[in-house]
Amino acid sequence: MRGTGSTYSKLVAGKRVKALFSETGELAYLEIDGSIFEGVGDFAPVPLWRLRRLKLGEIPDQVLIQPVEAIDGNVVIALNLGRRASFEVKFGRGFAVIEYSEWPQDWESGIGLYPFFSSLVSILESLEEMNLVRDLHADFADELFTISFVLPLSPDLTVLKALKLLKRFIAELEGEAEYRAALIVLREAKSVVARRRRGAGRSFKSRLSRIFEEMGGYTPGRSR
Repeated sequence: MRGTGSTYSKLVAGKRVKALFSETGELAYLEIDGSIFEGVGDFAPVPLWRLRRLKLGEIPDQVLIQPVEAIDGNVVIALNLGRRASFEVKFGRGFAVIEYSEWPQDWESGIGLYPFFSSLVSILESLEEMNLVRDLHADFADELFTISFVLPLSPDLTVLKALKLLKRFIAELEGEAEYRAALIVLREAKSVVARRRRGAGRSFKSRLSRIFEEMGGYTPGRSR
């Protein structure tokens, strides 16, 4: 676990996992059962097949592992746990860090992203008050919606079992957020329809014609 031109300051080791940190505190290398993986900031991406039998309690303190579909050279193929939204996960010793991110231009649902995002944040805030999740952070910056939170888990769970549970948990989150967002949109739609009906004594075209007549301009449907 050596790198050319780099200085390392700390080695953290467990029975099956060893981690080497740089002087700046970043995870440089991770070794699992003899296989070595490069770190990316404060975590290391590792193919899921390498983690199937690893228990969360076997991950050393201060180490975060991101299960991924595959690593092809410098290309990491992420593992997305969400159905509609983009959820990624990193595992530590007895917990999971779950991260959500979405670009508005990539959102394809008829329900707007903002109602979905705000509903998701509201649900997670309630779970945080119940001490079911912690370290909740939500933000909208540079046109990107992001959420991150920590979910405590049993250290006896394997990574594979934890992922299966997280998929169910995230599916419930998405479903409830989608439902609440739909109610927001439905209430707004009903309000718009009712307001339009109250003020619509004449057709849209008739109202436009009157406006153009008052401006002294071209009237739709009439020739000059």
